[in-house]
Amino acid sequence: MVVPPRPDARSDLPPTFTLRRDRSIIEVHVGAGFDVDEPELERWVTRAVDGITHYFGRYAPPNVYLDVRPTRGDDVGFGTAYGGRQPWVFVDVGAAVDVPALDSDWVLVHELIHLAFPHLSEEHRWAMEGMATWVEPFIRLRDGTISRPELWRRFVARMPYGRPGPGDRGLDHTPTWGRTYWGGALFWMMAEVDIRRRTHNARGLRDGFTAIVAAGGDKRSLWSMDKVLSLADATVGGSTLTDLWESWRADAIDVDLDALWRELGVVTNGDHVELDDSAPGAALRRAIEDQAN
Repeated sequence: MVVPPRPDARSDLPPTFTLRRDRSIIEVHVGAGFDVDEPELERWVTRAVDGITHYFGRYAPPNVYLDVRPTRGDDVGFGTAYGGRQPWVFVDVGAAVDVPALDSDWVLVHELIHLAFPHLSEEHRWAMEGMATWVEPFIRLRDGTISRPELWRRFVARMPYGRPGPGDRGLDHTPTWGRTYWGGALFWMMAEVDIRRRTHNARGLRDGFTAIVAAGGDKRSLWSMDKVLSLADATVGGSTLTDLWESWRADAIDVDLDALWRELGVVTNGDHVELDDSAPGAALRRAIEDQAN
């Protein structure tokens, strides 16, 4: 057991509804007091579970306790995923939440993605958070709750948070919010780009992630970083991930994001992003966008 849920935080009442995917059972406990109808909350959870099941090839792990807690407000708030024999996820949701707010939510998908990746030691928290931050919008792109321009607009706006600042060291040694979430996402994005360039879009990170899940690497288990990256590298061919980690783990490696956006055809126009299919890396960008299909 890695990070056991707090026993006193669970309800002894039967679940509000249960989802079954292959051998997996997701027990969903919805608190009382929401303005939105229960079927809409079930649709929200089902969409996230189905997207993650499709992306990773199966739902992992087999038994999950999901706690949807009503709070003040009208939006989806904070969430956390714990490992253990029966992984536990909780998400705070404003009691006044409506369907558009559920449709625009990223928190539930992000937290449930954590269950499909091994638990790592604390210095590698950036890899866990960055992986969920990178994968989440592609799952939502497939289900239609985010558009291609909006996906890249988010990355253009937020990837700079992951770049090293003054005094920063490598990702294993700079546990700030920006470096943990967006530095981790930047690591996975640069690995994605390198793998696709090298394999001419024949392989991508999704191949490595699904291999990890297939090998039993989910939130119930504690893996080493070497094990995670070596398995993914063996799946996609080459040593992109291991080499990138060796460079980024201790040293503050920066990235020329403006040059990358130009190559991919991601063009900023005020607060909007336009996608240029005539750019040199447009085919690579489209392959990245389609990774969840």
